[in-house]
Amino acid sequence: MNPTTQTTNELKRNLEEGVKLLKQLAGEIRVELNLAGKDVRDRWNALEPTLRNAEHSAKGASEASKKVVDEAIDAFKTFKASMTQSAKPTPKS
Repeated sequence: MNPTTQTTNELKRNLEEGVKLLKQLAGEIRVELNLAGKDVRDRWNALEPTLRNAEHSAKGASEASKKVVDEAIDAFKTFKASMTQSAKPTPKS
């Protein structure tokens, strides 16, 4: 196998793993949305198409595809973390 093919195969594997992680995060977020307020659900509705975009982009197996998937993962993780923070009770003064 030549180095270019190996690199392309590695990139494809990384993209597949990234999309798998995105789907996992999306599932976790959907479960937590049941307890979330309308504003959080609205933000999710705006963010969720990012998953389909990343899945579509990952089929291209390029560095640009990797960037799209990586940015989507970061956005999902940030969103999930913000849900966790907003669900915590605020300390009383």
